[in-house]
Amino acid sequence: MEEYKYKAINKEGATITGSIMGDSYTKVLRELESAGLQPFYLRKANSQERRESKEQRTHSFSSSKHGSVLLFTKQLANLLKAGIQLDEALDIILNIFKESPFKNVIRRVTESLKGGRSFASSLADYPEYFNNTYVTMIKAGEESGYLSLVCRQLVDDIEENHRLRSHIITSMIYPIILIVFSLLAVLIVLVYILPKFIYIYDSYDQSLPLPSIILLRFSSFITENGVSILLFFFLIISIFWFYSRTEKGKSNLDQLLLRLPGIGNLLYKLYVSRITRALGVLLNNGVPLLKSLKIVRDITGNTIYSQAMDELALQVERGSPLSQAMSSTGVFPDISIYLIGVGERTGELGNLMTEIARDLTQEYMESLDRFLKFFEPSILILMGGIIAFLVFAMVLPVMRINTIM
Repeated sequence: MEEYKYKAINKEGATITGSIMGDSYTKVLRELESAGLQPFYLRKANSQERRESKEQRTHSFSSSKHGSVLLFTKQLANLLKAGIQLDEALDIILNIFKESPFKNVIRRVTESLKGGRSFASSLADYPEYFNNTYVTMIKAGEESGYLSLVCRQLVDDIEENHRLRSHIITSMIYPIILIVFSLLAVLIVLVYILPKFIYIYDSYDQSLPLPSIILLRFSSFITENGVSILLFFFLIISIFWFYSRTEKGKSNLDQLLLRLPGIGNLLYKLYVSRITRALGVLLNNGVPLLKSLKIVRDITGNTIYSQAMDELALQVERGSPLSQAMSSTGVFPDISIYLIGVGERTGELGNLMTEIARDLTQEYMESLDRFLKFFEPSILILMGGIIAFLVFAMVLPVMRINTIM
């Protein structure tokens, strides 16, 4: 066991400091929370004199944008839950962070808040740290009076997104390396090696086989129009980027993603799990259903589901059961709708929402693993086939010439 130093807010709202013995950062954190304390600073004693464990480094104040935003939101949720006012909570957090660009952002947000602006609008000035979904949920939390719960939900979402991103990146490292090196090999062959083979082919008065003709013409097209091709791709990417920033473009692209084979099914499970998990947390903490629906409106970042949440809120406000309203949107699975209907009848809606989210998250991870396991060999076969065609098309004329001679 090791000694940990901490600073925390007690039930009376006072700041206390102390030390505690524990096996790990996570266990110490849970022990403090079970004792009614809300820690906003926790680290090993004499940690500067010895190397911190990987677990503690994960929870320490990171200089990365993701780590900074995560820890800021986590500490803010703890302080607000302890009854600290927002401006005072920001002052406490400001004193915790070391000097960094993100600390300057917190400082300016605090000054903006004290100047009369809302917390959400102050955060919106820094989109490089706080994206639109983050700001929208903070705004909903401010307006509903459940900012602490919203911050806790944001912490869960940020951590989940980080886990998923890390899992996907880890699984995609090999396919990406394979694609990059295969494309480089293809370009080198087309631009530098193949032109040298042309002299060999031209020195014999023999017709070339069709694969070689196709390869030669493609190589000539690449070498003669290389700059134009690069400019064309740059133009296409620029148009796509600007189009995705428009309201109509964002909506069309979100709808297209949901319709893509394989990927659409993954996103479908991911979005519904996020919505039901957030609703479960809010409902179990006493937030009314209508306010909960408005809070989680933009939790997915997908405009199709944001519009569906607007429709849910409108129908619930008019007196329709949530399950019936969900059925009319067409973006929620039938089994989830059925279970939500059961929850409405039994009074266990929040708990059933949590169960639905857990099941969908598990299905999503299993589907994602299957997709990645299928993607890797598919890329391997595709790139192997391309390289095999290149070799075949280059060597076939030489073999024909040797046969004739």
